[in-house]
Amino acid sequence: MKNIIVMITGMFFLFTSCVDEKKQKVQDQEQCSQNKNIEFKYDSLTLKFMDKYKNVNLDKAQIFHIKNGKSILLPHTLKQQDSQLKIKNITGLQTTDTLEVKVAENLNFKLYNFKNMPYYGGKQMLGCCLGQYMIKDKKIDVPYYDILNIY
Repeated sequence: MKNIIVMITGMFFLFTSCVDEKKQKVQDQEQCSQNKNIEFKYDSLTLKFMDKYKNVNLDKAQIFHIKNGKSILLPHTLKQQDSQLKIKNITGLQTTDTLEVKVAENLNFKLYNFKNMPYYGGKQMLGCCLGQYMIKDKKIDVPYYDILNIY
């Protein structure tokens, strides 16, 4: 009988700790989504072209930051062998801004509706960083910090 009571008590504490953990993650998510400034873990943003765009020539690619109707050309580095464009020291990107990527005359993308998400180390929230964006009316999660997959 004593073993049953101990087991039930243990299960109760385990269940309540899981509920508290989920509640904390929801609070963390709300905290990050309230921040209108998009945060980056590594102060850079990489656009990685995949699938049907993997072999597209990126030599003449241009990336524009559209903010309040004004368009600013962003400097970037090219890693053609990895099909990547990297924007260093990106600052001032907000949830309402758009990044327009012009790869070729007939190949353009708009990235928009950016959203911060919490990131963790162990079970501790370490901060907020870019976690989601939209392209072609599809929500895309950011699987790796500061790398946006274009496919």
